[in-house]
Amino acid sequence: MSGKELIDLGDRALIKTILENLKSFNTKVRLWQKLTSMHKVNFAKVEYIDLVENKVHLRPFKGKQFHLTPCPYIFFHSNHRTTLFKTTIHDRNAFHLEIKVPQFVKIQEGRTEERKPLGQNSAYSASIKLEGNGENLMVQVLDLSDNGAALGVPRIFYEMCDLGSFVTVNSKNVPHLSGRIAVVRNKATYAPDPMRPNLLKFRLGLEIFKEKDLEEYL
Repeated sequence: MSGKELIDLGDRALIKTILENLKSFNTKVRLWQKLTSMHKVNFAKVEYIDLVENKVHLRPFKGKQFHLTPCPYIFFHSNHRTTLFKTTIHDRNAFHLEIKVPQFVKIQEGRTEERKPLGQNSAYSASIKLEGNGENLMVQVLDLSDNGAALGVPRIFYEMCDLGSFVTVNSKNVPHLSGRIAVVRNKATYAPDPMRPNLLKFRLGLEIFKEKDLEEYL
């Protein structure tokens, strides 16, 4: 497994894309049901994804059989960007498995440049505005790199942003963010307190451009 950090991904469209990639490349995935029994592994491939029924359908890899217990949960792992999640089983037999599309996926951080994590108690802040929306919003800066930043944002702003949305950023205590435009490259929800997994926070990953206004960039 790579040494890159695993991040929590909660964007439904991106999770679907990851699962579709596993299907397209006929990727072998590992399945197990108890953390204490990881040696009891089943190998499978993604057959199709049904977002209407919220299910992922899997077949045993190379025609072998599944050997599953009555446990309702299953862990899923692929070497494709170190994709990892836990979910529930809808239906099972020796040759077919239906699992719930996960709400969250742990996936390998895709960025290659060095970044500086600032932590959940970061004292760095920025003013951010979605292109086409006149309201500025003060948010927390969670990490920084030469050409990017991760921001903690309220849920309503998170839901307004799509991948590819343009934003303008200003910051008094992060000079290289001040007066910049950026594009939303990733979205993720996460639970900072493992004891309270239902209390979610919302994170946007931005790519910062050198240009100072959108017209100049375009």
